[in-house]
Amino acid sequence: MRTFTKFFFIPVFAFFVGLAGYLFLLQFGLLPDVLDFEFMFYWSTISYVFIAMPLYFAIVHFIDKKCEEEQLLLYPLACTLLFFIPTIIVWTIIGETNTISSKALHLHTFFFLTGLIFGASMSFLNKYNK
Repeated sequence: MRTFTKFFFIPVFAFFVGLAGYLFLLQFGLLPDVLDFEFMFYWSTISYVFIAMPLYFAIVHFIDKKCEEEQLLLYPLACTLLFFIPTIIVWTIIGETNTISSKALHLHTFFFLTGLIFGASMSFLNKYNK
């Protein structure tokens, strides 16, 4: 059950919570409405599966090997701080140059939220399932 939770449930949960958080911020006007949802959903899904998720698992593995005591705090912090990497890669693929634009803010927000949820969920799993 721990393997299923770690490799399936947590990534899927983090994706949908990140998407819900993004939609919440967009709905209440906290993000500028400059990016259509289909574009955002398509690129965020692809980049989450192929870029962000492997990065999240890699950073969690690295923290497991190097740090014994601060894992509860380091997992969410490290995963959250990786938010800009998938956005830069997506922006490079589609030919955009400004990674701090209001359009990029949409992807930054999504990956910030997914990183936070992924890291917090992994720290919760590791703390209570030892």
